[in-house]
Amino acid sequence: KRLNWQMLNKNVLDRFDLHLSEMIINDLSNAKLRTIEILLFYLRLKINEEIQLRQEHQALLSLSTVDSLNDKKSILPKRTSRNGQLTENITSKSTYRSTYEQLRKQCLKQQEDIEILQMKIHRLERVTQLKDNRINELSRTIQDCPHIRSNTVINNKFKKT
Repeated sequence: KRLNWQMLNKNVLDRFDLHLSEMIINDLSNAKLRTIEILLFYLRLKINEEIQLRQEHQALLSLSTVDSLNDKKSILPKRTSRNGQLTENITSKSTYRSTYEQLRKQCLKQQEDIEILQMKIHRLERVTQLKDNRINELSRTIQDCPHIRSNTVINNKFKKT
């Protein structure tokens, strides 16, 4: 059982960046209570992470920002299989993850810029509203007081003569 768990750890779990220690392998091979449940829980988390990464990667590939990155370096470089044939896959998880992280950071930066611009727009709309209110208030004041203005003009004529 121990050799089977070591082989599973080496061949399968390494692909999910899930590395079992010798102590865990011993516990699994000896069927220690709750050890397999914990392993399956962490394996499920890793699988969900991988699924999410792939979905986000697909979404990011559809963005136009990928075109600019493709000019600098290939996101999906070619990889040779064990028998020497070329395949159109990602060379390593590190390339995949670094590209994803770079695109994710760029998206987060753009989202921050959008939020800042939206706050500025909201502030300008508020200032415009306040100015419109003040203009309306002054217009009403002028409309309500035309007799004061005409009396002032008449008084000024009498003073000149």
